Amino acid sequence: MQIKAIIINGTGGSGKDTFVKFFTEAVAAAEKEQKEKVVNFSTIDPEKKILQIVGNHYVSVHSSSIKKADAYRNCLSELKRHLDETYNVSDIAIRQVLNNTVANNHMEYDTVYLFIHCREPESIEAIKKRTIVNWQTESLNQKMCTPITTATLLIRGRVMPYRYRNSSDRNVDDYEYDLIIDNTGPLNELKQSAAAYYKQITSDLDTNICAAL
Repeated sequence: MQIKAIIINGTGGSGKDTFVKFFTEAVAAAEKEQKEKVVNFSTIDPEKKILQIVGNHYVSVHSSSIKKADAYRNCLSELKRHLDETYNVSDIAIRQVLNNTVANNHMEYDTVYLFIHCREPESIEAIKKRTIVNWQTESLNQKMCTPITTATLLIRGRVMPYRYRNSSDRNVDDYEYDLIIDNTGPLNELKQSAAAYYKQITSDLDTNICAAL
C-alpha cells in the first residue's frame, strides 16, 4: 500500500470539504484494478473537540460554533497555536492518523489518498519536512516502510483572507503551494477540477520518500 498525502488549505467556506467530496467521487468512478480509498483529516479537529465540550456547558460558545462565527474561528486558531507550541498536538494527531491508515487499510487497499487540512503556512512546512519524514524514518527503522508522497493544495474561494480576524485564515496565501484551484465559479467547475486533480496526482506523485531516505 502507498499513501498519497495531500495537504489542503483555504479560508473558511472556500470549498475544501466539497472538493474532497468530489475527489472521492472521482476515485469511486475510476475503473482501476487497484483499490483506492480517500481519508479526510483536519489538524484543527482536536481543538474543535475541546470547544465542543466547552460548548456543552456554555451557550455562547455553542452558538458561536454553530454559526462558525469569526470569534469561534479566532479561538480555534489561538488554541491550536498554543497546543502545537506546547504539546505538538498536530504532529501527534497526524502520526496517529498515519498509523491508523496503515493499520486499517494495508491489506485491502493499494493506494490511500490522505487529505490533511491545515491552515498555518509554518505548520504545512513542518508537516512536510518533519512530521511525515520522521514518521517514515521510524517506519523504516521498524522495517515497515509504507511509501508516502506529499503535495500541497490551496482552494481559493470567494472570501479573501484579509476579511478574517484570525491569523490562520488571514495567512493562507503565505505559502508556495504545488497547485492553486479557483473556486469562485459554479459548483460544477469545482467538480471538474477535482476530477482533473485526481488524474494529475495519480501520475505526478511518483516520488517515493522511502527511496529518498
